[in-house]
Amino acid sequence: EPAGVICILAETTDRVANARRTQFLLSLADALRPLGSRNEIMQLAAERLGTWLNANRAFYAEISSDLVMRVDCDYCHGVQSLAGAHSLASFGPGLLEAYRAGAPLVVPDVPGNPQLSDVARAGLADRRVGAFIDVLLFDETEWVGVLAVQSARPRAWTPAEERLVQEVGERVKNAVERARAEEELRQLNETLEEQVAVRSAERDRL
Repeated sequence: EPAGVICILAETTDRVANARRTQFLLSLADALRPLGSRNEIMQLAAERLGTWLNANRAFYAEISSDLVMRVDCDYCHGVQSLAGAHSLASFGPGLLEAYRAGAPLVVPDVPGNPQLSDVARAGLADRRVGAFIDVLLFDETEWVGVLAVQSARPRAWTPAEERLVQEVGERVKNAVERARAEEELRQLNETLEEQVAVRSAERDRL
């Protein structure tokens, strides 16, 4: 019967989509694993996710305690890079309140979204953002990063795309934290080696 055929087709489509998403995440994890630099991790993740979702821009940015978002690298297609420091407070209190809710911020139509302030809409328009998904990443209760996927035009994001951005965000955050810990350990070891070398030189002069 037609209804049964439609149901089977829908289930098959969902299974195929889930399998493809799982394969994408596994491939991303394999590609991130050997990377030791935070910028390499952020760049690769942005390129993979931006390409997969056919987005105009994607990036992972770290957020400081004074709510400054630092974009060190981003994936761009048909739009300019946003590399640099950006104050989240400059987008107005409405956007900050939406972030504090903790859930992904999904906006399919920036110009027509009444929840965004005029300041936020103007700032996003200047950056050629017509639609976006922002996933805030937390360390306990503090914001530590945001994974953003943006379209230059309004776009109806699907629940599957929203879930994918969430999953990628958690993976990137963990990879970035691992890379930072390794960088700090390397710097500590280098400092200790320098101190040992200085003391050895002083002892030799005695």
